[in-house]
Amino acid sequence: MTDIQKVLATNVRNLRNEKGLTQIQLSDLCDLSTNYIGLLETEKVFPSPTVIEILAEKLGIKSYELFCGDASIQNILKQVHILKKTLASLNIEIDEFTDKFDKS
Repeated sequence: MTDIQKVLATNVRNLRNEKGLTQIQLSDLCDLSTNYIGLLETEKVFPSPTVIEILAEKLGIKSYELFCGDASIQNILKQVHILKKTLASLNIEIDEFTDKFDKS
């Protein structure tokens, strides 16, 4: 098993669960065997490029996102929230900084 295989397996499993799909339901959507989905999620097989495209489409993401750290919707939302807070904080700091010069 490779790191990329582990990331892919984790992302497929997490995204499937977030969508409320069983392995059987995902396998039906993708026209794959349930056994294959189980093997993929346990890092026993690595899918072909065609299967990667099918999985991504059925899971509602771009194929490259299957290989991005934690591609779960919850993690993406968490990262967006952190970014929003950081940007808001920076905006306040910039306003305070520029106010000092505006008063001069």
